[in-house]
Amino acid sequence: MIVRLILTVAFAVLCNAPLSAGESNMLYFVTGKGPEDSGIYRAEFDPETGKFGKLELARKTQASASIAFSPDGKYIYTCGTSNIKIEKGSSACAYRIQDDGTLELLNELTTGGAGPCYIETTADGKFALVANYSGGSAIAYSIADDGSLEKQIFFEQYEGASKADPKRQEKAHAHQFREIPGTDTLIVNDLGTDKIMIYHLDRKAKSITPGKTPYVSTKPGDGPRHIDFLKLKSHIVCYGLNELASTLTTYHLRDGNIEVGKTVPMLPADYKKQNTAAEVRVHPNGKFVYATNRGHNSIAVYSVDSETGELTFVEREPTGGDHCRHFQFDPTRKFMLVANQNGGPIVVKTISDKDGSLTDTGETLDLNGVGCSRFRPE
Repeated sequence: MIVRLILTVAFAVLCNAPLSAGESNMLYFVTGKGPEDSGIYRAEFDPETGKFGKLELARKTQASASIAFSPDGKYIYTCGTSNIKIEKGSSACAYRIQDDGTLELLNELTTGGAGPCYIETTADGKFALVANYSGGSAIAYSIADDGSLEKQIFFEQYEGASKADPKRQEKAHAHQFREIPGTDTLIVNDLGTDKIMIYHLDRKAKSITPGKTPYVSTKPGDGPRHIDFLKLKSHIVCYGLNELASTLTTYHLRDGNIEVGKTVPMLPADYKKQNTAAEVRVHPNGKFVYATNRGHNSIAVYSVDSETGELTFVEREPTGGDHCRHFQFDPTRKFMLVANQNGGPIVVKTISDKDGSLTDTGETLDLNGVGCSRFRPE
């Protein structure tokens, strides 16, 4: 299957590559289990010892699902339950980081749909992208010079449903809105319609329009959730995580075309209990890919073929808790910090340079309900 895409294939940086200015050792978390413990927290992580410093509350908020930074590390953006009474009850917030690490709210805008689950800023720091899961929509804002969310520049309400899974795919469920690094191409993963939407970002005009090919369909019942990217010598590889099928699909971008590659399982063949896949990340060295299982409560580890980008299974490592929604590499990329949203602490694991396998260090941070975490750029 080959689907024509109009893409700029100049790919200057990897999705998870260290920022040019580096990253600090300060990690910020958003939580959303309930009104008593929801907020934005911070803790320093020592990459020499693999240990956390003191956990601090940066700001008390309503439940937040995702967090992002401005490229210069001065501002934080979150999405989740509205802190004020605005349309749909869901919002995106912009904060300025104070000298003491606490957060000053700059402004809050509606996301135009229920259940915002993902936010990121573009590499130039000029735009913020949000996916509304329950609302089945995507929204983008321009960002003002003072770091605040300036105005809505794009909104798309998705229609239709795959219905391959009648309970989870009864309607559109946008799950992620991402920029392909080094390009003007944006991608929305929609679990409910089994589609990956493709858009073009005009930075000068501050507008987003459909790509020449507006979407790529996945296998019915896959439920595309998240995606990550890798630059090989010959082309760009995309690793799409399918939440409902608990699989990873490799896509190859060559000469403006996207080719669907192999799909690999994330679960053991004999595992029959309920599971939903959550997060996929390419290690910045480009040698390994990691993806999490919720139910099996494991991290599936794969090695990457340096020529083809295809994946080979290495191991499944226990997450050390329940329902791992997100994990993060530390600034040295020697450690993985695993957040167990429904039970258990944040767990620290070492990453093998040889095969990417994970080893538990015994270090933990007692913070439940973490939906997302990010290291602050310097």
